[in-house]
Amino acid sequence: MFEPSQHLRQKAADLWAARDFPAPYAVTLPFPSTQAEDDRMDAISGWAREEERLGRSRRTVHAGRGEVIFEFESYVDAVECALRFR
Repeated sequence: MFEPSQHLRQKAADLWAARDFPAPYAVTLPFPSTQAEDDRMDAISGWAREEERLGRSRRTVHAGRGEVIFEFESYVDAVECALRFR
């Protein structure tokens, strides 16, 4: 019989595996403190997932340190992110 907890463990493992790729270029932005800044983070996340990006990206939130890190496979994507959103 299939156990739901087994399914959840597998789903979590699959999600972490999808994040496991080299992304040596990063842009660090301050953690959002207003709704407008939160909307901006959502816009950046959407931009980072667009098909026009040269490589993959991931977003990591470090609330305790007050930062959001966008990591990119492509140097060009990281530079464009920094120029557009800093």
